[in-house]
Amino acid sequence: NKAQKVFLLASGPAGSTCLQSFFDSNPQVLMVPTVFKAYKLFNETKNMSADDMASFISDKSTLKYIFHNKKTLKLGDFSNFQISRNIFSVEFGKYWERGVRNEKRFLESVHYAFMMATGKILHDFNTIFVHFHTGQDIPQLLNDYPDAI
Repeated sequence: NKAQKVFLLASGPAGSTCLQSFFDSNPQVLMVPTVFKAYKLFNETKNMSADDMASFISDKSTLKYIFHNKKTLKLGDFSNFQISRNIFSVEFGKYWERGVRNEKRFLESVHYAFMMATGKILHDFNTIFVHFHTGQDIPQLLNDYPDAI
């Protein structure tokens, strides 16, 4: 709750993925290193158990390229990315079960579990960075995070 939330919204090829990579190298920034359609993904999985949600994220969402160490032209090269699907699933479930199960909790659960699963545990992070490519999420973002930049 104390971390500043930063949302990058870009449409089309505008260099936002490159900009995101600069933020990703900062040890005080917590982020999933790709475009993340959190609200759409939440709506697709909201009736699932926490384990099934985590499996869906790692196997069927755009994050699957990270979990399966794939290289893509659009999202980036994750062929050498180190992440534990098991740790992601366990930590996602723990965080998801801690509070009200809504879109905001989902977004934060994914980021927390991602941090734990990559072993980049940031005790002093002060920014959560989320990269979107759709304007339809803006009203929900502003509702969930009225102080975000």
